[in-house]
Amino acid sequence: MAEAFVGGALLGAAFGEAFTLLHDTVKSVGSKALMSNSIVKNLASNLNDLASVVEEIRQLSEDLDLPEEETKSLIEKMNKAKELISEWSKFPWWKRLFKGNHGKELTSLNEEIERFCKVVMPAQSRRDGLKLLKEFSIQTEKIRGLSCSVPRPPDFTVGLDVPLKELKTLLMKEEESLLLLTAAGGCGKTTLVQMLGHDEEIKGIFGEGNIFYVTISKTPNLKVTVQRLFHHVGVQVPEFQSDEDAINHLQELPKQVGSNPMLLILDDVWPGSEPLLEKFKFHMPKSKILVTTRTAFPRFSFTYNLKPLNAEDAMALFRYSASLKDGTSCIPDEDIEKVMKGCGGFPLALEVIGGSLRGQPAEVQLSRVRKWTNNRFIYNPDLLVRLQSSLEFSDDEVTLKECFMDLGSFPEDQRIPVPALIDMWAELYEPDEDGINAIANLHELTTRNLANLVRTSKDASKINNYYNEDFVTQHDLLRELAMYESSQGPEGQRQRLIMDISGDTLPNWCTEQDQQFINAHLLSISTDESFLSSWCNIQAPKVEVLVLNFQTKTYSLPKFVDTMDKLKAFGSCTIQVSDALPNLMEINIDYCNDLVELPTGLCEVILLKKLSITNCHKLSTLPKGIGMLVNLEVLRLRSCTDLSELPDSIRSLHKLRILDISDCLSIKHLPKHIERAKLWEPIKQDLTNLEVKVAEKNINLSWLLKS
Repeated sequence: MAEAFVGGALLGAAFGEAFTLLHDTVKSVGSKALMSNSIVKNLASNLNDLASVVEEIRQLSEDLDLPEEETKSLIEKMNKAKELISEWSKFPWWKRLFKGNHGKELTSLNEEIERFCKVVMPAQSRRDGLKLLKEFSIQTEKIRGLSCSVPRPPDFTVGLDVPLKELKTLLMKEEESLLLLTAAGGCGKTTLVQMLGHDEEIKGIFGEGNIFYVTISKTPNLKVTVQRLFHHVGVQVPEFQSDEDAINHLQELPKQVGSNPMLLILDDVWPGSEPLLEKFKFHMPKSKILVTTRTAFPRFSFTYNLKPLNAEDAMALFRYSASLKDGTSCIPDEDIEKVMKGCGGFPLALEVIGGSLRGQPAEVQLSRVRKWTNNRFIYNPDLLVRLQSSLEFSDDEVTLKECFMDLGSFPEDQRIPVPALIDMWAELYEPDEDGINAIANLHELTTRNLANLVRTSKDASKINNYYNEDFVTQHDLLRELAMYESSQGPEGQRQRLIMDISGDTLPNWCTEQDQQFINAHLLSISTDESFLSSWCNIQAPKVEVLVLNFQTKTYSLPKFVDTMDKLKAFGSCTIQVSDALPNLMEINIDYCNDLVELPTGLCEVILLKKLSITNCHKLSTLPKGIGMLVNLEVLRLRSCTDLSELPDSIRSLHKLRILDISDCLSIKHLPKHIERAKLWEPIKQDLTNLEVKVAEKNINLSWLLKS
């Protein structure tokens, strides 16, 4: 048989055949015979446990890198053991003892088979994981947020146990399939439906895999929503050409989840979305749909109204948010009661006001509380006005306030990548090469309940300053507050200008003159799918950071980008950047689904210090002349799953400090000078500032599951 071994396929097949013959022989001796000898009994048990693993080795043998000599030796031993046990089984029971060398051979064989399987299959499991990860990312490359799983509710909640019970009772009524959960913004609707989605009784009824959660927001995208639902159940669907096309597919969704009913939670649905709800209700008649909204919709009468917290629960949440212990607060009870009245039982207001007191000296706490209680705006019926009156930063927290307002520059209900914030704030405020200042500000905003820093990377505790997989979220009311704070004064004089374009309707202020001058340092532009790139003529010479969020398939950058002489941080790459943006220092491109290659002209932007291209799954090559970027310090290529190689010229990037190619699953070979971490030492003689960090090997799909 030894002469027949040719390649991994035959080797794996021969191993599987020898194992099967041995296994069949052992099984054929019968249970009574096994009981008479512990060695054979242990071997039989082990063979039973490993049978499925060996079958995988047989099926995957073409892709396995089997150790040839060890495999051949093991096959020969299994063949010998088969003959030995076959002869042994014919003996009378009182002679069925393995002594001397035969007993040792079988014991050794037992251990060797187990060790072989443990060595081969983990390596294959990693390859399978990488293959699965790549296939999964290719299927989902057009969907920014894949997961429709219900997010975990906050660790601390009060006053929602009774509403949860009542909501469950209404939801299970057979006569209605769609239930509205209504309440003003900041009242706790999202927290309540998150609790419901993780309730054991609800999971028992629907099944954990049949509970879907989607945030709809002010400008819903039906095609993306339906695509997300299908991807969540592992079904690949073509890109929908229209809303009608998406709806036609929607009725097939319940067939993909088995016999259990579905629960679809649509969070943050705005007025005007009633037709969308009608379509979901009509095409999913046997499913339950739970909708959260700030206002009731007349055509849907089945409604549950969530009330604000009562005084006792409001006090508990405020004390928790402010870290005030009973009997130890320096704030008089009558002042706290005024704060409670001003918050009106709204959890968001209680958390924000309480968070601003957390960790502050007693004098600061007392001073802030007295300012709020003397401010007539805290009793305004509009919660946004109350929040604005409670937003207070000290004189040495000017940068922190600016960072809070910057968060409003990103689209509603989207996760904001931490690396983008680090790069942006380093340009706008102070140098921050390792991101420490930015992370400190994000932690402070999180402590004050003004934002939420989510750390997803397992390597975060092991590799200092590794934030590439982390992101920031923000309550939509707080985003509105950040935008409100940024919108004070005439548009042309604002330091931060946000353009939210619907269709081809541009803001009035930018069309009033042939050339509109703006003073902003940060410009944020968002468009919807119907925008046709009809730009106005803006003069923006002071813009340092440009944030772009284009949803249309075809687009071009506005010509006024040419006038941005101070632009340093940029979010796209669709023009001849070397000519238009010669002073550009940073480019950050994330989830650009149609980016296949970078323009060669990019290599002529010699002042570029940071180039971050992440989650661009179609990017296959980098310009060969990338080594011309002699000032490049950071090159992030994380999760560019089709990127196949790095150019040899990367050796010329003498200032390079960070090279991130994590989850670049198609890179099979690195330039010969940088193949392994231990071989980086010679190249570090040229790249003197380079720090090499090896992340723990981990097949993790969480980086794809972002909304």
